[in-house]
Amino acid sequence: MNAWDCMAGYCLVREAGGTVLPLPSNGLKEPARVLAATPGSFAELKRISAITDDPGC
Repeated sequence: MNAWDCMAGYCLVREAGGTVLPLPSNGLKEPARVLAATPGSFAELKRISAITDDPGC
């Protein structure tokens, strides 16, 4: 996935009221985890996928 694909998805999900992981501080120049979901399911999906709060990992 290219950075612009990620940014497009990020914007679409946010505009639709969804929740996304924070963008990494490197500005998507390095691989990073991506998670987007409805606000009601985001925490559970994050938990079962074992994603940490470190956006760069």
